[in-house]
Formats: sequence, C-alpha cells, structure tokens
Amino acid sequence: SASMFLLVGMVERRSGTGDIGALGGMARGRPVLATVLLVAGMVALAVPGSATFAGEFLIMAGVYGQGWGYAVVVALGVVLAAMYVLRLISAVLHVRPGSAVREEALDLRLGELALVLPLVSCLLVLSFWPALVSQSAFAGDAAAKVLGQGLR
Repeated sequence: SASMFLLVGMVERRSGTGDIGALGGMARGRPVLATVLLVAGMVALAVPGSATFAGEFLIMAGVYGQGWGYAVVVALGVVLAAMYVLRLISAVLHVRPGSAVREEALDLRLGELALVLPLVSCLLVLSFWPALVSQSAFAGDAAAKVLGQGLR
C-alpha cells in the first residue's frame, strides 16, 4: 500500500540504507514510527477485519471457482506476501539494533505524520466501516446490471 511505501522510504532516509540486515531496533525510542508501521503492515497483510481482507477474500473465492490449481497459486502468493511483510516489520522494529540505526534518528516528524496518518486513517476507517464505500459503489447492483446488459 502507499502508506507502506512512504514508511519504508522514511526508514531508509533515517538510516541511510535500504539493507534490511543493517536495520533493526527502530522501535526503541520511536513509538510513533513503530505503531504506524505495524498498523500499515497488518492492513497490507489483509488480516480479517481489515479493509483489504474483503477484496482478497473475494478474489480468492473467484479464483477457486475457476479451479483449485489457480487457488493454490493465489494462496502461495498470499503466504509469501505475509512472510515478506512480517519479516520486514520484525527486521526493522524488533531485532537488535543494526549498524545503520543511529540513536539520534528521530521518530516521525509532524510533516511525515501529515503524509502518512491520512492514509492509515482511511485504511482503519474502511476496516471498521466498509459500507462507507461498498454501499455507494454497489448500490442496488447497478454495476452488475450494466455489465450484464453490455455482455448480451
């Protein structure tokens, strides 16, 4: 998601490197960065209850309808994505401090929060209230009716 790209860029700017092996321990003394990165990572994983879960679930259900072989490929992609995001969060936030992490590296600044918080807030609002978008996007199945008429 866009919030993850922004946060990874902010971490890279603070540390001067994108090498995950040189990062670590960023959660110590940077609680806002750690919290926002963790929330954005969990939403990116499409955990149940998140805004991205419904879309991922519908895609997987549709793919399974086409054949179980396709569903296995999609499930493998989901597992690999989860491994990548969880490894990123663990390596950047929770392992021992890496060589690129400086103690004087600050937590998220006000300008950075102004960029990231609206994105994360939208993800959280849509996680708790998905009808905000889906109700108006699919009101009365109008889109399905239009598509159905166009395919005849």
